[in-house]
Parts: sequence; structure tokens; C-alpha cells
Amino acid sequence: MSRYIRIASKFWTDEKVIKLSEEEKFLLLYIYTSPHSNMIGFYILPKLYVMHDLGWSEERFTKPFTKLLAKGFIYYHEDTSVVLIPNFLKYNPIQNKNQAIGAAKALQELPDNPLFPRFWRHLKRFAKPFTKLFAERLPERFGNTETETETGSGTETETTTTDTKSNLEGTAKPPEESEVSRSSRIFKFFEENIGLLSPLVAEKLDYWIDDTEEALVLYALEKAVLAGKRNFSYTEGILKNWTGQGIRTRKEAEIAEQEFRRQKEHSQQPPPGAAKKREPPLTPEEKKRIEKANAEIRKLTQQIGKEMNFS
Repeated sequence: MSRYIRIASKFWTDEKVIKLSEEEKFLLLYIYTSPHSNMIGFYILPKLYVMHDLGWSEERFTKPFTKLLAKGFIYYHEDTSVVLIPNFLKYNPIQNKNQAIGAAKALQELPDNPLFPRFWRHLKRFAKPFTKLFAERLPERFGNTETETETGSGTETETTTTDTKSNLEGTAKPPEESEVSRSSRIFKFFEENIGLLSPLVAEKLDYWIDDTEEALVLYALEKAVLAGKRNFSYTEGILKNWTGQGIRTRKEAEIAEQEFRRQKEHSQQPPPGAAKKREPPLTPEEKKRIEKANAEIRKLTQQIGKEMNFS
């Protein structure tokens, strides 16, 4: 049975999409509309399937696929061949309980992989009315307990998840707890110091947190604020510069900055035994101007002296 995938018309005018190459755009559209996809944009997609469907060689496929990953258009887990499309549910929302049940079944068919915590965040953002259903039907993935606590200003829902099988390391902890809490800290800092957090920027921050570490992303945001550059582009430029140097932790960034300052100070000092830089000789015109200026100064000094004696 065929399915219909909704793609926003602004896809072609989106600033990030415009910068993609033709092959990157084509591959991205294929991943959105792949015959192997499902209703939630989170599915198994072996690379060989893509190459076969598009008639591409591995060499032709690898470059645009790597670019889409690096730019945050998709997430991919190599070991399980699972792809996740960010914001897929934003444009293809789960509209009723029956669809939510179908989506839960699609999730049950997926192998365990570390993209589940990220997908849980998408659910909470774009399918919040159905998160309880997902937690109940997939307790091993999303936890199975929810409690509500009363606060002074009203009812606040506090969700506590219990994972019986870790998606990452085999340790018993909520699958999304650490990632959500660390993202929340970054998001809070961004909104308090830079401005309104859009879904696109939130996705980019998530990508950088996953690719590096929370402390490094926060460090980059702090530097942007201190420099008076209250926008994400400046922050992302810092992160790209660091990762381009192989820096992925705050400690590594601080060490690199200390080394840069040390080398800069060292380069400004003349080498031992180096002769002092001699000023170039004055030209005849410069000598005349200096002599004229000195004569004027002497004349003015004499005049002031006479006036003082007269008084």
C-alpha cells in the first residue's frame, strides 16, 4: 500500500537546502520518500538499498550522504542501518490514537540503537498527546512510569522513565534522561543569553552535543555572548573551527587556547642576541621640517620668557 509523505513547499527556499549540491538534495528527497521508509521517519535503510534504488556507485553515494550527516539533515546508526529524519513528525504528525498505535508497531520492528533517545525527544515535541501511549507500549525503550505533582501555580507533569534495557552501554538508566537533561541546560542558557530558540537551532545544538560534548557547546555559547555575538551562527563557527582541529572537549579547547596564547607571546619577542631594529635615516625634507619646527619652538620659548620677565 502506498503512503503519502508531506514535504513543506519551503523545502526549496530553506537556507540550508539552498546550499546543498544537486546530489545532496536528490538523496535527501529519496530518504524522505524512500520505499523502505515508514510513517515516523525512523526506519531501517541499508546503504546498499539506496545505491541500488538510485543506481549509484558507492563512491557517488558516500560524499552526499556524509554531507547530509554532517549538516544534521539526517542521523544514521551504522551497526543497525537505521536512519532518523529530524522534524519528520513536524510535517507528518501523528493525528490520532490509531496512527499512534501504528507508529508504536513500527518502532517495535526496529533493532535497539542509540537513536531512540533522540526520537523520544521528537515525540515529546511533535506528538506530546501520545507519549504516554508510546511509553506504555514500549517500556523497554521509553520507560513505563509517569507521575503528576502539584505545584503552587497549578499542575505540573513530571515524567520519570525506567529503562530495563539500555540502548547504549547496557547500564540501567532512562534512555533519554541524560541527553534530555543536558540539552535542556544548553537550551536554557541559549534562551537566557542569546534569544528565542527555534526548532532548527535546537536540532543543531542537539547535533553538536552528540558530536562533541555538552561542556564544549556551552563553552562556545559563552564565548559568543562575551564577544557580543548573540547568534547561533557565530557559535557554530567556533565549534566548526574546534572540530576541524580535532577538538571535541572543553578541556582540549582550553589547552589549545593556552598554547595559542603562548605561541603568540613567544612570536612577539625578539630572539636572543637579535639586533635592535634600526630606524631608517631621515630624508632631507623630513630634516627641514624638524629644523623648522625646532626653530618655531625656540622662538615661542623666548617669547614666553620675555613676557614672564616683563611681568
